Amino acid sequence: MLALIFLLFALISFIGSLQPGPVNLGVVYYTLHQEKRKAVLLAIGGSLPEILYVILAVKLVSFTSVKQDYIRIISILASFVLIGLGAYLWFYKASKKSTQEKPPKGSFWSGLALGLLNPQLLLFWSGIIWYLQNTFEGVNLMATKYLIASAVGAGIGAFLLHVFYIGLIQKYQQFLLLRWLRTHPEKSIGLILFLLGLFGILHTSFYP
Repeated sequence: MLALIFLLFALISFIGSLQPGPVNLGVVYYTLHQEKRKAVLLAIGGSLPEILYVILAVKLVSFTSVKQDYIRIISILASFVLIGLGAYLWFYKASKKSTQEKPPKGSFWSGLALGLLNPQLLLFWSGIIWYLQNTFEGVNLMATKYLIASAVGAGIGAFLLHVFYIGLIQKYQQFLLLRWLRTHPEKSIGLILFLLGLFGILHTSFYP
């Protein structure tokens, strides 16, 4: 059962991470610029928050009346942060010297920050865990061994998807959309951040 929980959460995380997000775009950006090492570091940093949010989701789902309020408040606050960051990056104008001579640094910490600021992770995993707890009543995800297996599985699943993106982009990097991302990285990531934040607010407003 322990291995099954690990594989299940890895698969759910892999599929759930398919949607465009700031970490995915960052991985694509570094890969397009032939910075595979930075792309991998970004992927590692961006995958670690999955572990944290799975643990938080398990703890929150264990509550009854207060869990939805906590989830909504955290999601709305993070959504506004994403909208602000997205707007900033969209209107950000980097100097030609800095963009040509100095590639972005701190890819691991950037990935970690982008993953932590994604308000959809907590909502996503809370919904998944609530469903699993009610479907498989014999499994208590609050138990330490199951909690570790589910959290680590989620982190590895997200990382494997990013690695998949790296290989895919290296093979199909001539697509027009990818070329636009390479020449407009700030606008691309800013747009995704803004849309994620807007979606987070709308989702928590209409589907509390």
